[in-house]
Amino acid sequence: MAIPERRRLGDILVEAGLISEEAVAQAIARQKETGHRLGQTLVELGMVTPEQIAAALSAQLGIPYIVTHLGSHLGL
Repeated sequence: MAIPERRRLGDILVEAGLISEEAVAQAIARQKETGHRLGQTLVELGMVTPEQIAAALSAQLGIPYIVTHLGSHLGL
């Protein structure tokens, strides 16, 4: 049984209309300088929110994304 190829985080965010392909390219260039993960870099550059990254990662991994009020109070 073949494992399906996982969609890239940047592609998910572009498809969702949250960022442009140019923004992904800029973030990847920055990522190479810092060594940070792409999601962290996109948040640091102010291109997306941590919540948008969490939702995109849940889509990438095929797991549910649940929003709670507790998380917002903890800064998660």
